[in-house]
Amino acid sequence: MNLPLKESLDKMCEVCDLVAERSGLKDQLEFGDDSVCSVAFKLNAFSFLAYLAAADGVLSWNECAFMGELFDLNITPDKLRDFIAEKEIYSTEFEETTPMMLQFLVAVDNAVYNSDLPIEQELGETMVNLYLAMGVGLIESNDRSVDSMVDSERKDFETYIGMMKKYVSANTDKHHTDLILDFTKNGARREKDSEKELNKGAVRAPKKKM
Repeated sequence: MNLPLKESLDKMCEVCDLVAERSGLKDQLEFGDDSVCSVAFKLNAFSFLAYLAAADGVLSWNECAFMGELFDLNITPDKLRDFIAEKEIYSTEFEETTPMMLQFLVAVDNAVYNSDLPIEQELGETMVNLYLAMGVGLIESNDRSVDSMVDSERKDFETYIGMMKKYVSANTDKHHTDLILDFTKNGARREKDSEKELNKGAVRAPKKKM
């Protein structure tokens, strides 16, 4: 288990619930009556990892184990495939839609910044960096590095993180420098989905819905 990453995720969820309670901004988002921000944050994060897992065309047991440990869930490749298909996770619509919790945390950042209170790290920036770390962890769970990602993984990873960065830069009142360095500067490994062999128990991921 990637304990530091899980601790970072759990801590972020605690912060989300705390700022929701104290900021008064929660009602601006479309939460269910009994929803809490930590649940919404985990759903957003899980959906992102499901999207990235589908990018190479295969949903592996290693990826499911990584996600299961991170979110305390029992996940199989079949269950993950069904979730992706049912929620239309692997789609251009998903990768172009800003996560609800990123919108919320940027609103919190702006409220704090405009109040002249000292702030060391913006929550929106923290969320982007956590997503980047989770994505790298997912890739590495398959015994690969970000430098050996297949083209589709590289493209989708960059697309989603890029979408989040653009939202933070465009909507945060405080000036930002680039949040994330280019993690694919050494290129990616080309591999067609049809050529990718299935490890034992793995399943084909749904094709991207355009």
